[in-house]
Amino acid sequence: MNLTNQAGAFSQAVVAYNEYATNGIDQYDGINIGTPTTVFASTIDGQEFGIQGKASFVDTDVVPMSLKVETEGNYSIAIDHAIGVFNAGQTIYLKDNLLSSLHNLTQGAYSFISEAGSFTNRFEVVYRDSALGVDTPTL
Repeated sequence: MNLTNQAGAFSQAVVAYNEYATNGIDQYDGINIGTPTTVFASTIDGQEFGIQGKASFVDTDVVPMSLKVETEGNYSIAIDHAIGVFNAGQTIYLKDNLLSSLHNLTQGAYSFISEAGSFTNRFEVVYRDSALGVDTPTL
């Protein structure tokens, strides 16, 4: 996924599923290094990762994402490319916890306004639209 804006800010985050990886920190993860001014990254145990290798895919997975932007303004998050289960039609949603919204990234980029700062809980990547879920009521 790519985070961009009109002024040229750019950050890329990768979430990949692999049967050999774990959902914790392991050799399939790539931590962010340096101190870039614009960061869009997945998080594991409070650490930012540019690459997160996760265990075998399940559509109930939730991937916490962090955002750091130096300047206030309009930003966009879009899928750069998809492979595997994501290339076979699995929907990818971006949940904006600040605005309580869910956006289908497979249909296009998500545009939003952000103030400058670091936001560790604003976004999550999910694979189900919970609004479409149906639970059987129990009397």
